[in-house]
Amino acid sequence: MDPIEDLILHSFSDEDSTDDMELEHSNDELYVTNSDIGGIDMTKSSGSPSVELRFSPSDNEDHYTGICPNMPWDDKPKVVERWLQMYQDGTFTTQCLREFWKMVVPPNFCPVPGHNCMESLYDEAQVVREMILPLEQFLCTAPTGDPNKVWEELSKNDNPPALCGRVFRMGEPTYSCRDCGADPTCVLCADCFRNSEHKQHRYKLSTSVGGGYCDCGDTEAWRQAPRCSLHQCDATASALLLDPTARKKAALDRLDRIAAVNMGDRCRIVIEAVLKYAQELLGSNTNLNLPADLKIKEGDSGSMPVDRRDFGPCGPELYTSVYATAVYNDESHTFEQVIQALQRSLDVSSREAVDLATCIDREGRSIVRCSSFQACNQARSAIERHTSRLPPRALKVCVLLGPFLAHQGHALRLLNWLRKLMGICEGFRLLLADIIMKPISRDSDVSLLESVLLSDTQLWKAARSAWHRLFIAGLLMDPDAKRDFATIFTRHYGRLMSDFISDDHDHSHSVTSLSVQLFTVPTLAQYLMGHHEALAALLRCFLGEIDRRKNSDGLLSFDRSRNQQSFRRAMYVLYDIKYLLSAVPLPELDEGLQMQPQMADDTDSTSGRWSEPLRKGFLHGLHMLLSLLASMEGMDSVVRQTGQHVEFEAEWEAAFNLHCKLAPVLTLIVQWCASDRKVLLKSTRAALKKFQELQPMDQQPKNAVTLLNFTQLCYDYDVSSQPISVHLPLSRMISGLLLALPKHGLDWNCSEMTLDSKPTLLQLMEAPLRLQVLMAQVQAGMWRHNGYSLINQLYFYQNVRCRTEMYDRDIVLLQLSAALFDSPNSFLLACLHRFNLLNWAQADFDANQQQLAKQTSSSTKKSNTEEDMLRQTIFIAEEFLRLIIILSLERFTPGIGQVDEDECLSHEVLHLLCVESQGHAALNRALPEDAHHETGLERVADKVAVFRKPLQGTGRGVFSLKPEFYGDYNVYHYHYSREDQSRSEDNVRKIRRARNEENCCPPPIPIALAPALRGLVGLMNCQITMHLIHQVLTRTCDLRSRTFSEGQLQAALHLTGLALREEESCQQDKTRPPFAFSVEAQEKFGLLTVLESLQTNGRVDVHRPLLMWTIRKFRSVHSAAQSSSSAEGAGGAAMEAESSEGLGQESPAEAAARQRKAEMAAARRAAILAQMSAQQKSFIKEHAKLFQETGSSISESGGASTASNLGSTLSGSAMDLSESPPSAQIFPVCLGPGFTVAPSTSDTSYTCIVCQEEHRQTGEQPAMNDKDAVEEPLPESWPMLIDGGRRIGTHISTCGHVMHFQCWQQHFDSLLGRERRRSYRPRQSASFDVERHEFLCPLCKSLSNAVLPILPNRSASSVRPNGSEAGQADMSIWLEGLQLLADNSRETKYNKTDNTNIYETCGPAELETKLGSMKSKLFVNVLMARTRPKIATTLKEMASLFVQSVYTTAVAANPNADDIRVPMAIAQATAFTILSTESLLAYQNHSPSSGLAARQEEGLRALLRLVVSMESIVTSHEVMKNYALHLLRMVLLPSSTISVLEIDAFGLLVGLFSTLPSLSEPSFESDVRGVPQFNPILAWHVFRLCLFCHVTQITATMAPASEHMDMDQPSCSTSTFTTSASESWQTYLQLLGRPDVASHASHTEKWVTEQCLPFFRSSAILFHFITNIPYPKLDDAYDNYAEAVLWLRYLGVESLSQLVSESWTKALLSLWNVSVVPPMASTSDVTMVEATLAKPRPPWTFPVISSGLITLPSDYSELINAASLFTCPNSEGDEARTPAMCLVTGKMLCSQSYCCQTELDGQQVGACTAHAQLCGFGACLFLRVRECKLLLMAGKSKGCFLPPPYVDAYGETDQGLRRGDPLHLCDASRRKLELLWRSHGLYNEAAKYMENSQALVVTEWHHL
Repeated sequence: MDPIEDLILHSFSDEDSTDDMELEHSNDELYVTNSDIGGIDMTKSSGSPSVELRFSPSDNEDHYTGICPNMPWDDKPKVVERWLQMYQDGTFTTQCLREFWKMVVPPNFCPVPGHNCMESLYDEAQVVREMILPLEQFLCTAPTGDPNKVWEELSKNDNPPALCGRVFRMGEPTYSCRDCGADPTCVLCADCFRNSEHKQHRYKLSTSVGGGYCDCGDTEAWRQAPRCSLHQCDATASALLLDPTARKKAALDRLDRIAAVNMGDRCRIVIEAVLKYAQELLGSNTNLNLPADLKIKEGDSGSMPVDRRDFGPCGPELYTSVYATAVYNDESHTFEQVIQALQRSLDVSSREAVDLATCIDREGRSIVRCSSFQACNQARSAIERHTSRLPPRALKVCVLLGPFLAHQGHALRLLNWLRKLMGICEGFRLLLADIIMKPISRDSDVSLLESVLLSDTQLWKAARSAWHRLFIAGLLMDPDAKRDFATIFTRHYGRLMSDFISDDHDHSHSVTSLSVQLFTVPTLAQYLMGHHEALAALLRCFLGEIDRRKNSDGLLSFDRSRNQQSFRRAMYVLYDIKYLLSAVPLPELDEGLQMQPQMADDTDSTSGRWSEPLRKGFLHGLHMLLSLLASMEGMDSVVRQTGQHVEFEAEWEAAFNLHCKLAPVLTLIVQWCASDRKVLLKSTRAALKKFQELQPMDQQPKNAVTLLNFTQLCYDYDVSSQPISVHLPLSRMISGLLLALPKHGLDWNCSEMTLDSKPTLLQLMEAPLRLQVLMAQVQAGMWRHNGYSLINQLYFYQNVRCRTEMYDRDIVLLQLSAALFDSPNSFLLACLHRFNLLNWAQADFDANQQQLAKQTSSSTKKSNTEEDMLRQTIFIAEEFLRLIIILSLERFTPGIGQVDEDECLSHEVLHLLCVESQGHAALNRALPEDAHHETGLERVADKVAVFRKPLQGTGRGVFSLKPEFYGDYNVYHYHYSREDQSRSEDNVRKIRRARNEENCCPPPIPIALAPALRGLVGLMNCQITMHLIHQVLTRTCDLRSRTFSEGQLQAALHLTGLALREEESCQQDKTRPPFAFSVEAQEKFGLLTVLESLQTNGRVDVHRPLLMWTIRKFRSVHSAAQSSSSAEGAGGAAMEAESSEGLGQESPAEAAARQRKAEMAAARRAAILAQMSAQQKSFIKEHAKLFQETGSSISESGGASTASNLGSTLSGSAMDLSESPPSAQIFPVCLGPGFTVAPSTSDTSYTCIVCQEEHRQTGEQPAMNDKDAVEEPLPESWPMLIDGGRRIGTHISTCGHVMHFQCWQQHFDSLLGRERRRSYRPRQSASFDVERHEFLCPLCKSLSNAVLPILPNRSASSVRPNGSEAGQADMSIWLEGLQLLADNSRETKYNKTDNTNIYETCGPAELETKLGSMKSKLFVNVLMARTRPKIATTLKEMASLFVQSVYTTAVAANPNADDIRVPMAIAQATAFTILSTESLLAYQNHSPSSGLAARQEEGLRALLRLVVSMESIVTSHEVMKNYALHLLRMVLLPSSTISVLEIDAFGLLVGLFSTLPSLSEPSFESDVRGVPQFNPILAWHVFRLCLFCHVTQITATMAPASEHMDMDQPSCSTSTFTTSASESWQTYLQLLGRPDVASHASHTEKWVTEQCLPFFRSSAILFHFITNIPYPKLDDAYDNYAEAVLWLRYLGVESLSQLVSESWTKALLSLWNVSVVPPMASTSDVTMVEATLAKPRPPWTFPVISSGLITLPSDYSELINAASLFTCPNSEGDEARTPAMCLVTGKMLCSQSYCCQTELDGQQVGACTAHAQLCGFGACLFLRVRECKLLLMAGKSKGCFLPPPYVDAYGETDQGLRRGDPLHLCDASRRKLELLWRSHGLYNEAAKYMENSQALVVTEWHHL
């Protein structure tokens, strides 16, 4: 927040003792004195207007001064009547309204001393009635009427506006049509877009930053379909649009005709009064004084209105004694700095300081104290003192007079009211435009609009926004008013931009941001340029900032130590210039067409075309642009460092940032020049003249260089020792202008291009050529001491963001110079001289190097230097040859080759796809953008590429090049980097080999050159080029040559092949100029002979295919050239025969090489097959027993027969399995008397991932399994069971990797030691917290916080009970015994755990007495039916450690083995894990028998073994017994405070099954090590009890039968549902109190069975891993009911009908006394959670469905629309800057904002963090709508950002909406997110992201 210095308050010091009364009477004198002390002239300071409004009383003041004392200000209807009477008498003026505001505003808005600044002092609705309604009633002449009816009538009869004009809110979606829009700034609102033709076109979606408006209806913004169906105009309205005069007259007549007589005149008075009042109050510099006519005088107190806020008795002295301290916003200070300053200065709480800082940021200022002047001034001094040390300056703080503050607030309210008035009727807009354009007073020429514009930087955010919105709504909607506004805006543009540069607010809050609304209108922009010198005005403003940054040489200089903030703000001028030039004018019409009558709207028919005023204005601005380019030509030059490395990196970013902003302007300037012959000629001459002025006077070519008898004068310059710059904008602009000359019949040598001091071609090409040399030297390593600054500059020089106006222009200028040079040999000589390669080009260079090596062999240091120089020369020579290829072959530029824009783009896409197949976004990023940010990829993609969609559901599709275009590949493409060249060559070679083509990349066929550049082919056909090729080939032949390199050889072959391709094209196309390369090259240099001699050379192995192709092509072209010549002889015939032989078949050398390679490949293949055969035989011999068991007879004769025999053996085994004996087909049953005996299993072997030792778990040594149990703690009111209505608990998952306990302990100890030794934390939050016992798996890096012991799989086998033991199955006796234990339990306070009771029940003797001997025996037999083994001490300790880990995670308590919640925690965690697993399987449509992964199965098996063994693990037997009694009392005691509807049946099942055996005395067997013996009878009883509980829950909460059952369908067959079953269900339903469904018993039974399916599946998972009894086959389960029946049989129950018919069920029903609860209305999950925490008995509907993610809309724009309507709940309707939607509940939150921070565990956290704690106990998923990004929260310290589930048509996400392509929901990505949520993988995903993150910026996740 960079403040503007306040002139008043700086004159007061803390020692001032002036009292309030003295200050009041000396306000005026104080202001003058302060201005003098401050030393600032207000009329000259930036940001202050040159004219300050001072309104004197009007001439009619005497007519109403007598009315003021008697005006009934409290009676607003009477006030309106008096106004109307005065209007009739002609005495009503603007001063009447000012008198009204003087008397009414202070009592309503003046602040109260000591009032809380964040609380409102008034009721907004009352203010509207008291302050706004009287004005509307006066306009409508209805003192007691409703003005809204008049407004509706006016709006209905008004002509629809020419524009939609909807002003966008922040974050509101906007749509731009890529097919029809004039530029990217032309956008539509959502309503207009949905009702327009553009929704069928290619469009872009983006979010508005606020302030713009919809362009629907603007014919200049759209090439077609300018209006949507909502804004279509009829014929009458269209005619009025063409006649402005008639349109204005009709609009004003409607005001008087429809609303009221003389309404227009009254509106004029009101609008004028409001505008002047707002300008005077908001733009005033006097904060302690009011205008004279707004001061309340002594005589006014009697007539003042009543202050309804209990402010005290009325009186002017009370209002003038109130002051307020206001803190203003800036963009320099951070939120934290402002909050700390407010806390220290005002002694407020952190929450109050945050609220104040939020208000300051949102509104632009905030009142922080209301009191006397002395107290407010002290607060101001304190705030300034605390922020004075913060750069760059202290916060701006002002003390304001109370009434002055009240009037400012009312002025803002009036401006907003006026803006709403503008949308009602066109007449209001016309009146506003007429009033605001007039002078402010009779003796001033400054209009009210100018005064507002010039005082913009004095205002705060809210005031600026009010004026800007009024301008948009009132002025920019009318074409004439818009033109007048643009004229005034352009006239004062320099002053406005200068104020903005020195301002401290963002560009979006400045009036200069309105330029985009003006300069993007083509006709308006050209009008401003032609008649008001707009281009020159904008450039003049920018040059003023540039001049301050020039060095002594007149060049721009950027110093790293100097603040670049003002320069960055000044570069917004370049955006405005781009807007101004966005529409290129059309050619000028002929004189005959211009003489035709003009149109009725006074707009000439040449609108949008070139005209003389437009040429004059454009050329004036062009000359100023040339001055700018001249100051940039050669800036930031560098000199090669040779001694040591540079100490400091040079500043280079600022210059490139300037280029990036200027590049679109230069492109548009060239397009403007190229569109008109006169402008092109004058601009080219001016550019050449400016270029010549920059050349040194004494610089003349002096050095004469010679090669092959060719001589050329060159400039004396050395790139490696003299300054050189990357920035050559003037030269590059000349390049673009020269390229456009042939379009208008001009050329370099034409008479019109004659100048007195015209630069030569050698001068023009010098600077670009030096840059190419610099690039070559940098690649050769000669500039390595210059640091990264130069490397970065050259990277961006060739990067796609900058190369269009840098590298590409340089290449074009070199091509133009080469084509226009007198001789190509001279051009090449100049290039060789600049590259310093003349010696290298000499024939004796290699021999000299060999001689030099012999001479320097004795000196090692000198030898190394010579070697470096030779290496650098070789590398530079390669780059030189590459440059010659580029200049000769790169013709895909309009004007260079005969191509258009689409062909050039296709050529670029072709070479990008040769590197690799790429996605749409990657291609777009790699292509240059035009001035409208379009690449044009969609136009050409289908021509050259094929789009391939991803094979899987997720992922992006890629474009692959069509096969027929690989022939156009050029390995020396000039946009390739070294890496791209290598990758593309490898890729193309691979593809050519797959297509049985030559394994090389020959040059493509060159396209035809433009007529003006046909001389460019001379580069390949000149003698110097042939000489260089000959030298490279000759040195390749000499094996002793020290100057050979593969790069030179490849370039020479490529250049030769290119010349041959060109000659071949000329032979086929006679329209091309003659080109005779082959004959001259063979006759003078013998190139073909040298090439043929290389065929057997070992150096050319890598490029041999290219060599052979070149030889064949040379023979073919040479033969054709000779046959076409007149001299055909025997030599020509022999050559032709040789050529045909070479083309038709391979040469002997080629055939021999191919045969040798084929033999080697065959031998290698035979050796590999022999090795495989030997390994197969060895494997079969080692595992002979395995092969014998499978009954196979594998032959050892060979590898092929072995594979065949093995395949037949396996298929035979499958047939044997299908014919298994009948005993194997028995239906498995895991519970009850008829349970199936489990198959025997052996101990499993595990391999430790740390030490890699294999371990068989026998119970002696523990093996550990990494586990993940990272849920946040549960609430303090921790239940003993999972809530029946919600699924919240501790989840346990595993990564599946196993370690020894000792290995894990060493791993964790090393992590703990490393964290403790770390002196500081890294920038990024750690992915794990060792203080919470978190660690990462050593193998997969999964987050873990516990380890689970793997208990041995050894238990005593269960036997089927015989007849004598059948009594164990009596459920009634078992329940009677349990109820007896529960009834006789006694409560005793447990000391170690607060608010927890333990119970002691009756002993065996008392049980036998009360239950009877027989029943007691049978009951005890059930409980004592299993043996409890002993567990090894070490293994028991590890199991206890895991149990304590689950306990501490669940309840957030310290470890305590004697806490009753220990078995509760492990039982609930187990139940919750199984329920979550079943829910995940159901979502995936998987069965438990086949859907679980191996790691899930191992994790559940190990967990359930531990749960079964809890009696042996928990140290206190009483703890287990106490938990069992707790559960029994909840279920079996009628006095229980917990309803059966609040119990989770499956959680009850796990709890009872694991704890009921503890009610009997423990009995251990020392011989058994492993899990206890399974008791199928006890488990069966527990299951049936819990099943009946669940059935009762479902039936009690089910809806009426007609709502969920299909009565037309039979429930089941007669065989499955008998009459007795129906009667039993009817009886059960009657007892339950559900007579509404009792009549449909059969349907109810089926429906309830289906609803119990999740319970059945969860129970089956539980008992399967305990008993190892296999799952039943579900092949015949055709629906949910059939599957449920199978699972019920597996669990030992025949049907639910049999269950409800048993006698014990009636007793339980009477015991539970269930109250039927109607189904709940659908509520969000968060509401459900809140209800659970608040109410003890929520009425849940069963079965409870696990919460998944919400259903997302298919179109992403719907989400943006919803987010744009969302307002911050704590900011009084302000738009949320970062709205985030919870994907679990759908709730919208204000994320990453101080306004919505809350306190959580003593820490301030953001809205998402707080909501995640409520929604998922710390884990949650959010969609940041405006950024199109997923936020994953995992606690307060972990999180990550993920791609959203929305993709474009190419399957790619668009995070940040940077591309803006339409986005639609991807079902596969949505399902992937759903699986991540349901599998509880958020913590692990966040940990992996943070572990792999390389981000430099720290993300404070708790603030999101």
